[in-house]
Amino acid sequence: MHALGVSISRIAAELGVERKTVRRWLQLGQAPLWKHHARETMLHPFIEFLRRRWSEGCRNGAQLWRELRELGFKGRPSAVRRWTGQHRQHVKATGSIARLPVWPAPKGFRLARLLMTDMDPVSNACR
Repeated sequence: MHALGVSISRIAAELGVERKTVRRWLQLGQAPLWKHHARETMLHPFIEFLRRRWSEGCRNGAQLWRELRELGFKGRPSAVRRWTGQHRQHVKATGSIARLPVWPAPKGFRLARLLMTDMDPVSNACR
């Protein structure tokens, strides 16, 4: 944007960061890359099982947790309740399981951070 003649103040306003921050990034030659390790939850190895059981009609978090425990899940029932709650809200909002949830667009600093983060194109997660 700066190379196109956009002022530092305008760039800062667009990105939702301070003017001094934009100036520092320009002096460095780039914005810093915030690198995060991709985090997996304890449920990650069992997600396919949960999705299959959900599509079969099992909506009871306690029942799903008991079945996961038999498969070796060591987590708490609250993790499964949280997962089922998110899926219930998604189904209620969209009427369908097939579509992904719609997240609100990030604003300000969060948007700038997402734009400047090095993403892994395969897993679509931050490196």
